[in-house]
Amino acid sequence: MRFPEKMKKLRLDNRMTRAQLSKILGVSTKSIQMYEEGVNRPREKRMQLLADALNTTVDFLEDDSLDKPVNHTLDEQYVEEIRQKYGDHVAESMEKLYYSFSVFFSGDSIPNYEKDRLLKMLNKLYITSSEEYKSVNEAG
Repeated sequence: MRFPEKMKKLRLDNRMTRAQLSKILGVSTKSIQMYEEGVNRPREKRMQLLADALNTTVDFLEDDSLDKPVNHTLDEQYVEEIRQKYGDHVAESMEKLYYSFSVFFSGDSIPNYEKDRLLKMLNKLYITSSEEYKSVNEAG
């Protein structure tokens, strides 16, 4: 499947209008239409925004040989960094938190890019709380 078809399918799967997607990318609705018709392609920085908004990866969008979308999951490298910095308990707790909220949002009530944004904020909050807890316990 080619980029234009992937983009349109993912936009519709995420229940987004061209106007909604254009707001996220900071382009006109006409630009979105031209992307979906194969007339133009987003520049590199917008391609990443597009992938994030459509809950997929730039690699999937750009590789015509891939025909199944790649959904955001908790990045294994990120989890490993957390594990090294804060220990197994924090990494495992963060994974459980992420996946429990993912299940909670598995319905179609809000767009995937909003779900992803909320989950990223939860991860950040969890890490910040862990850092504060660790510093208080080390000081006490």
